Amino acid sequence: MTKQELSDRISELLKAADKLDEPERTFKLVDVSRLKIAIHGMSVSDIAGKMQSISLPEIQELEDSIQLATQAVSSHSARVKAFNKAYGIIKGAIGLVI
Repeated sequence: MTKQELSDRISELLKAADKLDEPERTFKLVDVSRLKIAIHGMSVSDIAGKMQSISLPEIQELEDSIQLATQAVSSHSARVKAFNKAYGIIKGAIGLVI
């Protein structure tokens, strides 16, 4: 996954967070904003090295979780759970303590 692809996934998470109900919306928007700032401060080589540690099943799980988090027809708790999973995969992969 490249820095641009990672940035795209984070943008998708921002959109998903914006669809959540309060107070989760505010908390998740702040979480993703912090993640975005941290990633933009990292070098491309650092991100590439860390993202290579993600296995293919985790990438598919990330994609699925982002898709579930954005589906407005899902229950609120299911969207929050899917959002948290996708956010956790990205945060864990790049080793950020936010």
